[in-house]
Amino acid sequence: GNFGKVLKNLLYSPVEYDCRELRRAIRGAGTDEEALIEILASRSKKRLQDINNLYPSRKSPFDRLVFSSRCSSLQCSIDRWKKTF
Repeated sequence: GNFGKVLKNLLYSPVEYDCRELRRAIRGAGTDEEALIEILASRSKKRLQDINNLYPSRKSPFDRLVFSSRCSSLQCSIDRWKKTF
C-alpha cells in the first residue's frame, strides 16, 4: 500500500528521489506539469545541478529513444533550461 511506497521512497537520497519523480512526471502519455514545476521551481541551484548530473544516468535506453524522437513544447523548454547548468 501507500505505507510501503513511502518506506521504499525513503531509501533514496533527495536527489535520487527528485530524478525518479521527474522521470515519472514525463513518462507515458501526457505530462504531470505540476510535478515538474514543483521540483524545478522549488529546488536550490546546487540541488538542480545535482539533479542535472544524475538524471541522464537514470534514464533507460527506451527513454532516450522516446525523448530523442518526440518533443513537446514543455519538454523542449525543460531540456533547454537544464542545459543552462
